[in-house]
Amino acid sequence: MSNTQLESKKDGFYQGDKSKANGDDISSKIITSESDVHKFLAEEELDYTVQKYQEVNPFTKEPLNSYGSYRTDNKHVFKTGLGNAYTPFQNIDAFRSISELAKNGEVSIARGGVWNGGAETFIKWTLMVE
Repeated sequence: MSNTQLESKKDGFYQGDKSKANGDDISSKIITSESDVHKFLAEEELDYTVQKYQEVNPFTKEPLNSYGSYRTDNKHVFKTGLGNAYTPFQNIDAFRSISELAKNGEVSIARGGVWNGGAETFIKWTLMVE
């Protein structure tokens, strides 16, 4: 998919050009527990993990002092040339904070998107407190 395209996914998650996703109305998802977070990630195909690998010199096959990151489900490489201190941040960890907020009320996910094969993920949410 090129950067100028926008493809709608189910229930308002979008892939493609970031600037085009801002004005689209979508249906909300309500999160009230961590099990809702797991269900949401599975439904939106965001329940993958990201791993770090050591890069290899293509000619000598010797390990380099640089690393890359990739999705474990489809082996899509996100980034190369990373330092040893890089630690992948998993979607479940990012979204788990939403379930913590849900202890104080319902969390409504109003909009979301992914770009670069899942390297970037965003959500817009509202905490509804009684």
